[in-house]
Amino acid sequence: MYATPSGGRPLLEIQVKQMLNTPPYDSEESRARLKADLAATGIARLADKKVLETVRPNLYLDELTGGRVERLLSIIDRWIEEVGHRRPARKIPDKATCEANEPPPPSMTIGQ
Repeated sequence: MYATPSGGRPLLEIQVKQMLNTPPYDSEESRARLKADLAATGIARLADKKVLETVRPNLYLDELTGGRVERLLSIIDRWIEEVGHRRPARKIPDKATCEANEPPPPSMTIGQ
């Protein structure tokens, strides 16, 4: 989210292109469904097919009223959930594993 230094309207930036290229949304069918869902939010910039093809469409915050932001967040929440299910769970190593993998401390002697 940002605004221009000259006092322009604040904007929310959505990385739609990244969303459309992340599995499971990297198939044509899933991409089409996500685009249709975004277009159906009632947000004018997301209803424009050319805007959806840009890297990061900017949405004016004052246009996210009347339930539009809730619809957008619902789509983003679903995207996060579906993408998360596709990624393997990250194993967090225990303390013993971390200590075993630590490099030895540097030598305190010079010239050896």
